Amino acid sequence: MPHARPPGPRGYPLVGSTLRFHRDRLEYLTRLAATCGPVSTFRLGRAAVYFFTQPDAVRLILVDRAEDFTHREVMAHLRLLLGETLSVQDGLSPRRIISTCCGCVQPNAMLANDGEPHSRLRQAISPGFRPDQLRQYHDIMVAVTAEAIDGYQSGTFVDLAAEVRRITLSIAGRTLFGLNLIAETTLFNAFSYLTQKATKPLTAWDNLPVVLPISPYRRYTKALHILEETVSNAIRQAQADNERHDQCFLAQLVHPPISSAPRLSEEETRDQVLQLLDAGHSTTSGTLAWCFYLIAENPSVRAKLCAELAEVVPAGIPTFDDLSRLTYTDQVIREVLRLYPPIWAQARYVNKEFEFNNYTIPAGSYVLLSQWVTHRLPELFPDPERFNPARFAPNVQHVPYSYFPFGGGRHACLGATYAIHEAKVVLAMILARFNPLLRRQHHVKPVVRSMTLQPRFGIPVMLEAASGVNRELHKHAQPSAED
Repeated sequence: MPHARPPGPRGYPLVGSTLRFHRDRLEYLTRLAATCGPVSTFRLGRAAVYFFTQPDAVRLILVDRAEDFTHREVMAHLRLLLGETLSVQDGLSPRRIISTCCGCVQPNAMLANDGEPHSRLRQAISPGFRPDQLRQYHDIMVAVTAEAIDGYQSGTFVDLAAEVRRITLSIAGRTLFGLNLIAETTLFNAFSYLTQKATKPLTAWDNLPVVLPISPYRRYTKALHILEETVSNAIRQAQADNERHDQCFLAQLVHPPISSAPRLSEEETRDQVLQLLDAGHSTTSGTLAWCFYLIAENPSVRAKLCAELAEVVPAGIPTFDDLSRLTYTDQVIREVLRLYPPIWAQARYVNKEFEFNNYTIPAGSYVLLSQWVTHRLPELFPDPERFNPARFAPNVQHVPYSYFPFGGGRHACLGATYAIHEAKVVLAMILARFNPLLRRQHHVKPVVRSMTLQPRFGIPVMLEAASGVNRELHKHAQPSAED
């Protein structure tokens, strides 16, 4: 007979466990799983949240009974459920139901929809991620990364977290709508301000819809207007130029290469581009930052990685076909995604009561899954805190849905292949030229920024010339279990 309620803290009146949860979300969920087991519950304000950690629950919610759970209610209450808000809440706007930022939860964006609207938008976006289209994006990724690397000098200190953010943002701008966001100063400043707002807790002053010269609300609306107008102008240019349809993602939406692909309105097209611009660059830049950190901390992994890069990409500039042969590089990236997943948690709204592990989960509540927690369960990944790329060797099998860095089911990330491809390009090209050495005594800790994990205080490194260094690492490195 099902129990009425899983174990979990009762919290305080009115606020529940909101204060403790927001103080350190990763620690809170890790401790909750350790003390309460695979199913637990807590309250965030008036919302009842049921937390699941096991792969069979992940599959049930994301795949087997996905139609019983919806996404839109989660996006409407993102600040409460996942922590930091994505933007200023516009109390006077007709878009108030959705907290908007620079794009990832725009009202018409795929991430903010369910059912038929979501399927239609996903079908419209999919052609932009076809393998032949990714081949065109590859040339842009290489060009942008080469341009950034040419500005680096051996012996200097840089924050690699900030550098890969600039690289991935520039790649996103060029692949999505053919613009150099770094060169367009006004546009870059507007986007930077919006992403800054997306990764900071907001005060009552931030949320107050008052149009004053110094008010955060005015700066926010001005920056959002600049970004939306830029994308809208790019849409109109793409509509007028039929010959651009092979050049960027935006043209794929405006001139679908597949006749059955849905035609989107200008507003729908704009929201998809803004969504991908925001979500695409922030997740990949985080993954790359953690890659460089973990590689710097693990010399034997770095030696094996650089040896593979030297063999497969001797000139330091990978071709599209080279990347499929970077098998160890792929293992490294996938292990980074296990330890520091681009999305640390996913939530759904329960539309239909269901039973799991002898518990009844009521309609009207929320269910929460956490890649951060599930990916670190010792019964799924022995010695889970250790960075060990061998976990993802070709012959290693994992429990289905024990590893889901890009989600799963109908809401699985469409850009997963794009993201891993981009990470391989940037990683290979930087390591071909430089050996990043982490600044001594610099403590790197993950911090939740909206839906992503970012390194607090960045990744400060000294760029040492790679000439000779990686060869020596390879020569002196001894084989280890983690290889």
